[in-house]
Amino acid sequence: MKLEKIDSVMSKIEHFVIVFTFSLMCVLLFAQVFSRKIFNLPIPWTEELSRYLFVWFVYIGVSYAIKEKSHVSVSFIMDKLSSRTHAAFSIFIYLIMIAIFIIILPCSVRFVKSQFVIAATATEIPMGYVYLALPIGFIMSITRSIIEILKLSIDIKKQKEG
Repeated sequence: MKLEKIDSVMSKIEHFVIVFTFSLMCVLLFAQVFSRKIFNLPIPWTEELSRYLFVWFVYIGVSYAIKEKSHVSVSFIMDKLSSRTHAAFSIFIYLIMIAIFIIILPCSVRFVKSQFVIAATATEIPMGYVYLALPIGFIMSITRSIIEILKLSIDIKKQKEG
């Protein structure tokens, strides 16, 4: 039950961030194109802010892609495996992903801390806020991978029993 609750809350957060950042990027880029083509007057901060929103979109999107199992994979090999072997191999892949995220996480935290002293050119937003998406995305991806491992483990256990 707790697993489903965590999964549900994470899905809502991921969905909100992805929809919000993508929608705002579209609005900003439309405003930029409209202003540039119609009024011959570009809005300098829209392109910059769109790039920063894209960073958040991507790193939160990684976690969402784990949930949806939409990362690139070699499916022709996986499709030939039995369901138990497939699940075991998937768990192995998730463990590798977790290891990579755990290795990268401390580096991303140090990087973010170093970026708070740097301001963006047009918006003057501290760059630490932009790159805060990295550790947050890695933590969400680790959590999401653990959830997927637990789901697969439950499925394997059910297959053994049934």
